[in-house]
Amino acid sequence: MGEPRKAIACHEQALKITQEIGDKQGEEIHLGNLGVAYSYLGKKKEAIKYYEHAAKINGEVGSRRVEGMVSCKSGISIQ
Repeated sequence: MGEPRKAIACHEQALKITQEIGDKQGEEIHLGNLGVAYSYLGKKKEAIKYYEHAAKINGEVGSRRVEGMVSCKSGISIQ
């Protein structure tokens, strides 16, 4: 909603919780959303790190919820 720094703080907190309870699908979603927020800030390398981590979990759990987003967004050109 136009406040990527607040989104990052919220998703980092949610990511920690999902990791603690072992919710892999939730972890995947928050990693993808962190990628979106960092991309919005122009931090492409950081965004790709989160997208790649989300893609790895996607492969482990077989979820297709954020697969398209992760595939599309991780194609960001790093310059």
